[in-house]
Amino acid sequence: MPTNIVADTNIYYDLAEGRAKHADIVSGDDILFCSPLSIIEIISKMDDTNFEPRRNAIRAMLDHGAKVIPDPQSFLTQNIFGHKLNHQSPDWMDVMKGVGGAKTLKDLELGVIDRLERKVRTVSVDYMRQWREVIDEQWLQDLLDIMRDQFANFDETYKAIKEGKNSSPPKLRKEKKKSFLDFINSPEWYIEQMRALYQRSLHYAEEPYASDPGTMTPDKFLAMLAKLVCHMGVYSEYVKSILTEGRLPALNDSGDMELMIYTVNDSHIVATAENKWPEFAKRAGFENRVRHIKHAKSA
Repeated sequence: MPTNIVADTNIYYDLAEGRAKHADIVSGDDILFCSPLSIIEIISKMDDTNFEPRRNAIRAMLDHGAKVIPDPQSFLTQNIFGHKLNHQSPDWMDVMKGVGGAKTLKDLELGVIDRLERKVRTVSVDYMRQWREVIDEQWLQDLLDIMRDQFANFDETYKAIKEGKNSSPPKLRKEKKKSFLDFINSPEWYIEQMRALYQRSLHYAEEPYASDPGTMTPDKFLAMLAKLVCHMGVYSEYVKSILTEGRLPALNDSGDMELMIYTVNDSHIVATAENKWPEFAKRAGFENRVRHIKHAKSA
């Protein structure tokens, strides 16, 4: 069976700039994929000063034959929980072709002419930016809520760190640390995550649907759990690192974490230029589902 390789955003910068080669990422029957989330990440921060390298990263997706996998939210809703989508997804290949064919940022606003396919493509950077901000902000707030539950006066501490008055994020110690680790390693934590992901999927689902995964048959519930256990395990290790190692969640991590939704089995692998994700996957027992591209360098 072919292995589906979903490359993270930085890898496409590396391919465009010659820091990585196609063979570093895929081999044999592997199939290279790009996530719409990476497309959004690249386009959403485009401006006149960085347009060319960002456009070239999109061109790398096209040049290396990357297939487009559904965005993580749609994949979660349809491919994992089996709901019909309540929306029509954008034609992401058309978006990529529009960006790849543009010479300037202004071209995207006015329309990029494709004479071969006889169409004009426009891409809204502002729309992509708004989409990205919603994703990142929700990610950050969910993690900050977890920190608020664990640390007294967390908002004051967080504000001081942001203002440069305090450089040390809080971390759990002794009994509080033990109690937290006991919970996050328990079945209850994974069931809680499963319910949260299911409720998240309903925002994109077409009715009718079961409002609670607890109403499913045990076999169906366990099948869905099996598809999500790698994602949930990596997320758990990320949360542990924040609460026990004195770190703050980083907005840039949200996109990489979202890609873990695709790791439903051993034939779906995330290829990443970051060191920490393979380490978190290893701690979670899924080292084989996250591939570190050593030739890549974070952009």
